[in-house]
Amino acid sequence: MNTLLNSLTSESASLKNRGLKSVTQLLDSNESILDRKDIPILQTFFRCLSDNSSLVRDSALNLIGKCLLKRPGMDRNIYSRLIPRAGDSAASVRKRCIKLLKEIYLRNEDQDMRSSIAEALLQRMTDTEESVCELCRQTFEEIWFTPYIGLTSVQDLPAQKKVAFENHAVLVVKTAQRGNSASHTLESLVKSLLVSTAKNSAAMLNVCKELVATMVDAVIENSTNAGRPSPADYLQTLTVFAKARPKLFSAKQLEVMQPYIQNLQTNDDRPVFRAVLVIYRWVFPYLSSMQHDFLKAVHTALLENLSKLTKMDLDEAALCLWTIDSVIKNTTKLARMASSVLQQLHSLHNANLGEEPQNKMAQKVSRLLNIAGSFFHVCDFDEENGLFKERFPQWDGKSVATLVINVIRPYVASKQPLAIRDLSLETICKICRSWPKQYLRPDISNIVEGVFRSPDRRLQLTALSGIKELFVEEEKRSESGAEIAVGEGIVNGAERLGKSLQANENDGVATTIAQQLLQYILRIALASQDELATTAAQIVASVNRQGLVHPKETGVALVALETSPTHAIATIAFQEHRNLNLKHESVFDKEYVKAVYEAFLYQRDTVKNVRGATPQPHASKLRLTFEVLKLGNGKGRKKFLANMVSRINFDLNKLDISSDPPVHLMFARFSVENLAFFDYSRVDEILHLLDCMEKTVATTGTGIAHAIETDMQRVQLGSQSGENEIQVQNAAGPTNTSITDQRLRQLTVGSMILSLIWETRTFIRRLWGLQKQRDGKNKTSIKDLNKAPTKAQGVSGDRYWEKTSEIMASLDSREAMVEQCRAFAKLLSIDDEVKVASDDEEADLAKAAAGYETPSDDGNSNGSAPPSTGKGRKRKGSASLLATPSKPKKRGRPSVSKRKSGSAVAGDEDADWD
Repeated sequence: MNTLLNSLTSESASLKNRGLKSVTQLLDSNESILDRKDIPILQTFFRCLSDNSSLVRDSALNLIGKCLLKRPGMDRNIYSRLIPRAGDSAASVRKRCIKLLKEIYLRNEDQDMRSSIAEALLQRMTDTEESVCELCRQTFEEIWFTPYIGLTSVQDLPAQKKVAFENHAVLVVKTAQRGNSASHTLESLVKSLLVSTAKNSAAMLNVCKELVATMVDAVIENSTNAGRPSPADYLQTLTVFAKARPKLFSAKQLEVMQPYIQNLQTNDDRPVFRAVLVIYRWVFPYLSSMQHDFLKAVHTALLENLSKLTKMDLDEAALCLWTIDSVIKNTTKLARMASSVLQQLHSLHNANLGEEPQNKMAQKVSRLLNIAGSFFHVCDFDEENGLFKERFPQWDGKSVATLVINVIRPYVASKQPLAIRDLSLETICKICRSWPKQYLRPDISNIVEGVFRSPDRRLQLTALSGIKELFVEEEKRSESGAEIAVGEGIVNGAERLGKSLQANENDGVATTIAQQLLQYILRIALASQDELATTAAQIVASVNRQGLVHPKETGVALVALETSPTHAIATIAFQEHRNLNLKHESVFDKEYVKAVYEAFLYQRDTVKNVRGATPQPHASKLRLTFEVLKLGNGKGRKKFLANMVSRINFDLNKLDISSDPPVHLMFARFSVENLAFFDYSRVDEILHLLDCMEKTVATTGTGIAHAIETDMQRVQLGSQSGENEIQVQNAAGPTNTSITDQRLRQLTVGSMILSLIWETRTFIRRLWGLQKQRDGKNKTSIKDLNKAPTKAQGVSGDRYWEKTSEIMASLDSREAMVEQCRAFAKLLSIDDEVKVASDDEEADLAKAAAGYETPSDDGNSNGSAPPSTGKGRKRKGSASLLATPSKPKKRGRPSVSKRKSGSAVAGDEDADWD
């Protein structure tokens, strides 16, 4: 047992993986090892859960699951340590953890434990991997709804049914109250389970109705039992079900909540008041019949409490009041109130609002703006224009929305305090959401563009939020027709056209806004990682979903945003990039080179990290982009990889080395580190990439190595007089030449870029088991090209990470630059590998990997041999040109035994990776 546990502390991932599987076999034959106190068995397993290798983490979860099956009593102490693995970077680990947490959930009745597990599973409902989302949805269906389907029709055991649903309601409430994200995800879950096309949707609907009824009864009972949620908690959870499916509620259930809407005396009453308000706001439009007396009582209570409501409550109250007025057919009272608010705002145009927080006049204007924004956004008072004409005789009486914006617009002026400007801009955006044509007014367009050109991020967020909500409404309008099945077009054709295809005066507004403002929105999305950037990214995604602009205009930005460390931004960009690529793959092929460079600039300027991968565990920053490419054809991926290598290549004479460090050098490292850690899907992709990298080093590197040998033979650093130059002596004579700092830096930067490519090439060969085989065994053949590659055991990226860091440090001093140039010249001069296959075989394999049907007949090897100017021989340096010329060598492949010792026994460059 000690031997097996020691293997779990090894640095080799394969050894740890085999050790975990061996412990699993031992546990099957002798479970008493779990009871030993002298060996820290479980602690060793837990350490493996955070291992860099996903295989080790997966095996550790499997082993811990078997331990828990043997000792279920350990669930309480262990489940909290398993929950973080539900968010593991590897999808396979996440799936295994979800299944393990489900087993723990079903074995235990503790509400707190179940609530914690349910919250962890809810978080995975928004996973980027669709299979993980589907697994979570199925898990919730099996643990939250399926066990209660039979109870909905039980009549003989009402007490048992009541207790079961009461306990389950408590669990649902505790889970929903664990944060806003939990409640939002729960809403999405309920919607997905109740959609008409879902399996057992009718049965799920009955379960949800029972849960709603149980929670309403709990609110009325107002029990003070320990461990029971408060009425506010029950009501807040009911808002989730009201948003997901309003028809779950009955008119009678709404009536019993009426006392809570009439009681708003203190701040303690506000959570209950707001929850009931939200429920009414969502359910009222879907109830076919309600008593007018009840509606009038709610109407009166809301108007009486209007002065006490916050901005968020005002929005809900306005919706409730307008819905009630549409039922009782009386909007005059609301119209009088709204026109009075507008008149007061007009009278305060010249008031001194000041910057003082206690300015009473500013507080009054803010209050009036909040009311105006909420009610004029929801209510259409055009039929009551007579009331507004009485208060504004100069108005033409055509559109109330135009009048409202004319009154509010002066408060956006730059002379006003920032808080008033922000609130008035928000109010204008709210009104424009309901009347989008107002966005096309020249004065409003100038205001919005001025906000985006200004440096004020607060105003920018307000403007972006308004545009985002407008685009969301447009998407809902265009997608609403999809609710009617295509096959039912004969019956519901008119309704389908009326919902989604019927023209209106607002058509084209979203397109105009996107075309005018997209440049500003993209700039904001790429400039930060906060809420402002997230909102901008959401708008970019909406623009693409609606097809408002050409995909090329946003594709580059989406690739850059996929590399964001902010999960929300990366997820938005990935999902939209994936959808666009499926529709316009050929268009995106031409944009990826530009997109990769844009991603580099995004990482450099915004994220402030120019590395191409993340450490511990190593993961490519462009991994989501490559996942999208894997959905297309293989030719597209090969073209992408070849273009990345081509983009790294350079002309030494045109290489810009002015910045510190040079931009192209940073971009080269960003690119090669991404290439090193991509998850490739086929062997031919890797071989094609390796061939491109080796050709690049061979062609570009030859000239650089020649320049190094010419200018830097027998380098002598400095001179005793302290001159700021390097003295070099030609190997063939005593003539001294000098190399300037600029020339030395230029050669060093060029050699560093090619060294990064070569180190990456070497690492990729070892990582995927494609290094040269001296004995000819396990050699890759053409028939293996279409197979999925397999990573070699025991190869991690730590050593590669260190090597690239060492190369990037070559500009730190003169000595480091000279050493880097020498090392690169040696790499290009000496063949560190012994060839096994003939040049023709290597060329055939490279050509086949690139997609050619027939190999080249030129006889030159462009395969994976190290770059050199000859076929495995030492390249002639500039000094050798002055020596006695040697006899011409015979054609043909020289014998290994007759090679020069430097070429035959020089250390394998892969030795550093052992």
